[in-house]
Amino acid sequence: MTARAPLALTLVLAACGAPTPEGPPDDTDAEDAPAARRRALVIGIDGLRPDGLTAAHTPVLDAWFAEGALVLDAQTQATSPTVSGPGWASILTGVETSRHAVIDNDTVTGRSADTPSFLQILTAQGHRTAVIAHWTGIPPLVGPDAGPVALAASDAAVGTQLAARLAADDDDCLFVHFDEVDGAGHGAGFSVDQPAYLAAIEGVDAALAATATWLDARTGEDWLVVMVTDHGGEGTGHGPRNDANIRIPQGVVAAGVSVTPPPQPSHLDVAPTVLHWLSDAPDLASFDGASWLP
Repeated sequence: MTARAPLALTLVLAACGAPTPEGPPDDTDAEDAPAARRRALVIGIDGLRPDGLTAAHTPVLDAWFAEGALVLDAQTQATSPTVSGPGWASILTGVETSRHAVIDNDTVTGRSADTPSFLQILTAQGHRTAVIAHWTGIPPLVGPDAGPVALAASDAAVGTQLAARLAADDDDCLFVHFDEVDGAGHGAGFSVDQPAYLAAIEGVDAALAATATWLDARTGEDWLVVMVTDHGGEGTGHGPRNDANIRIPQGVVAAGVSVTPPPQPSHLDVAPTVLHWLSDAPDLASFDGASWLP
């Protein structure tokens, strides 16, 4: 699916307390204006099913990805059980489990040093990165030389910390992880028939409202926003490699750029897409995923 190039990431939402930077003077010649700075936000929502996303009331996510590309038939990594460890490792590194060596939740500290996360790559190139996560397995998957990495006690706290980070710091790339959708799935069921599951998805969307308002107020910046998940779910669990667990939603929007998912979208596409957006010379051939950008 190819989406039209967005003119801007424009949302009309509740006002946020984050400061709004001043734009260029009114008499600035457009030809003399500096090129917009590129920045990226990757939103990880643990345990998000495609039908859950479409059934829940998510005005923030809907507005973002109406301007880009949203697919409901992306797939997880292809070789390990559909659990968080290998899922988030593949998202962060862009490679399959045979390369990053995280095969379950017990091996998150054993990720191969030969497959750095996209945050480590960006940090090594001089970019500022930051991570806010609700699951304690995320920090070792990100890597020790990227960050800072902060843990949050709830999805609402992830949203609050993200808004504060955006207002106070100057990061090029931020990765946030929300965990309560997965928790609701394990507790009540990964199903659109379970109000608790839908409420958790809507809670993530609400937690992003202040960030959406802040992005809408920015000038002189072009943002890439990515939404991704590690796996789906069925009943109150996940793990088997079946359609309910491996089929996932995924979204990408990039200011001023037409986004084109590859023939088989995958959450391995996140790392090469982010690096394609931010890196001066990304080695896209080294990844098992593909960039969604031209």
